[in-house]
Amino acid sequence: DQRDRLVTLRREIGMAIDSVPDARLRELLRLRYIDGLSFEQIAVRMNYSWRQVIRLHGAALSQVVMECHI
Repeated sequence: DQRDRLVTLRREIGMAIDSVPDARLRELLRLRYIDGLSFEQIAVRMNYSWRQVIRLHGAALSQVVMECHI
């Protein structure tokens, strides 16, 4: 039962990320919430400063369209 809920949650997170129009912001969200990278690791991977990643993360979250069924 818990495993099913986790699978459903992961699918909903993926759908929420896919709702973001900007590909760069979708990548940031995937790295953070699917791959579990820290903001510092994301900054290195995406060639941004840590502060830019924090700012972009906020912008990305503001664009997420989410329908949670849990």
